[in-house]
Amino acid sequence: MFRSRLSIGVRYNSSLATSAQLVERLARTSVRAALAKTAGEVPKSESVENALATAIEAEAGNVRWVQELLNKTEGGGYIVPEAGLLNHNIFWGDMDTFSHVNNVMYLKWFETARVNLFGIYGKRYPHFNEFMSGKGVGPIIRSCELAWRYPITFPDTITVVHKVEPLTQKDRFSLKGVVVSHNARKVAARISEIIVTVDYANGGVKAPIPDNVRSVLESRLELQRELAPAEDQ
Repeated sequence: MFRSRLSIGVRYNSSLATSAQLVERLARTSVRAALAKTAGEVPKSESVENALATAIEAEAGNVRWVQELLNKTEGGGYIVPEAGLLNHNIFWGDMDTFSHVNNVMYLKWFETARVNLFGIYGKRYPHFNEFMSGKGVGPIIRSCELAWRYPITFPDTITVVHKVEPLTQKDRFSLKGVVVSHNARKVAARISEIIVTVDYANGGVKAPIPDNVRSVLESRLELQRELAPAEDQ
C-alpha cells in the first residue's frame, strides 16, 4: 500500500500495480483538474466534451513519453505530473542573435519550475506555504550547476521537472532538474541546485530545515523511490 499522496489528490493503492500505470492515472487526473475550470465556464455540449477529451488525451500523452524518457535516461525519481513547467511553449523572443534560446532562459525556467513545485507542495501541505513566505525560516538558493546539452529553438515546447535529492545536512537540501525538448524528445539541460534554509526574521542567519518541511521532503523522496523503475530500486 502506498502511503503518500500527490497534491492533485490521487490516492495510491495496490490496484495500481506499476509505476507506469500510476503515472498514466496521474497524467489524466492532473490534466482534468487543469481543464475543470474551463469546462465549467462553457455550455455543456458534445463538441465541448469531445474537445476536452482530445486535450486530455494529448496532454496525458506528453506526460507519458516524458516520464518514459526520464525513467530511461535519468535513472528515475522524476514525477512528470508534478512538473513545475509542463508543456511550456517557447517564445520567439526567448532566442538570441545565434538563433537559439539564450542560455539565461534556462535558469529562468528552472527557477520558475522550482517555485511552482514548491507551490504544489504547499497545496498538499499548507505549512510549506509558511516556509515560502519569507517571514520566518525559509529557503534561499545557494548555488547551482547547469549543463546545457542541446540547443532549443523556436518553435518548441518544453517540460521542466525537479526531483529531491537525499537529505544529508541540517540546513540545506538539493534538487536536480531537467529541461526536456518536445521537438527533439531529449533532455536539453540538467541542473543541480543547493538550497539553504535561513531565518529571515533574524537577519537571514542560517537555520535548520524545520521538522515539518523536512518531513515533506522525506515524503517526496519516498514517493520518488516508489515510482522509480524496478531496476533502479
